[in-house]
Amino acid sequence: MKILFATKGLEKSSGGSERVFVEICNAIYKNNKTISVLTFDKTDYDSFYFLDKEISRISLDHGGIFRHATIFSFLKSIYLLRKVLVKNKPEMIVAFMHSMYVPIAFASLFLDIKIIASEHTSIEYYNKKKLEFFLIRLVSPLLSKIVFLSQKIIVGYPEPMQVKGFVISNPVNNDRRRHLSESIVKEDIILSVGTFDNNKRHSLLIEAFMSIAVKYPHWQLIILGDGRLRNDLIKFVNNKSMSDRIFLPGVVENIESYYSKSSIFVSASLHESFGMSIAEAMLYECAPVCFLGSYGAQDLLQNGKNGMLIKEPINNKCDSISEAIEKLICDSQLRVKYGRQAKKFIIKNYKTTEIVKKWKGLIEL
Repeated sequence: MKILFATKGLEKSSGGSERVFVEICNAIYKNNKTISVLTFDKTDYDSFYFLDKEISRISLDHGGIFRHATIFSFLKSIYLLRKVLVKNKPEMIVAFMHSMYVPIAFASLFLDIKIIASEHTSIEYYNKKKLEFFLIRLVSPLLSKIVFLSQKIIVGYPEPMQVKGFVISNPVNNDRRRHLSESIVKEDIILSVGTFDNNKRHSLLIEAFMSIAVKYPHWQLIILGDGRLRNDLIKFVNNKSMSDRIFLPGVVENIESYYSKSSIFVSASLHESFGMSIAEAMLYECAPVCFLGSYGAQDLLQNGKNGMLIKEPINNKCDSISEAIEKLICDSQLRVKYGRQAKKFIIKNYKTTEIVKKWKGLIEL
């Protein structure tokens, strides 16, 4: 079967959905050499994550991952996608994220192509994005199947989308640990990973760390990622004279080494449909701290067993985060316990081989 895998961009994006996308493509390609990958990236782009060089790539050179869609660019994307579909005649499309499955659904009208959409966000994400959600509902009749990351997420969507829904969680690739020493040596580091936006709420984490930093002078906070709020937070940290304790190095290629040496991982996200960075940190035996309201955290963490689920802050105060961090700083045995249990949980429940089997089964249905 001729399958086209499509996502908005791979060149500059270091997000969890892009990592999952390339892992699924690489795995499917081993059994189906006719698959191809389509993105809006520039021609001859280098994928941030490893994508098999033998996989055929189609690059539309239409802004890539960081372009904010205007009406004109949205219509142009449909036109460009339509040309590709007419020329290549795929039998099936697997489109990741609404930024791709919405325009490609419009582009496939009357072409008799099955479309599997992979939705990586919970319904709460669209509360303030009414137009985007309207377009999703508009194209949903054109979709054959919709992959969600958990049953909790499915039930939040309209019933016509629920009936097409399948649950396939993200894989967490244990192979990445092979090049590191099996005996992990932890340092006094609190880590967080994610795009610098309002949802990730890195500012809340920074304030929480600042509130207790003077009591624990050997501990550091590192936040990896990029985004529109990063420069503002760098200025904030510098103004508070905390640049020797709080580090925001941006996107890094050796993220595994950061996971490996960090003792605590904190996600201050308002919404997480899965929480790939949380799961990866757990694989590297970081003691995780997440908010109870996050669907992803609820699926990954068993409070008091393999991490800490804390209540949402009241009036954006950082007390709950700082208290959780301080508890783990003061109790090294608890950190080790959570870290070991977290690793066991991820290895048992999120094996890449098992997730790929589910994708293959869905494609063949």
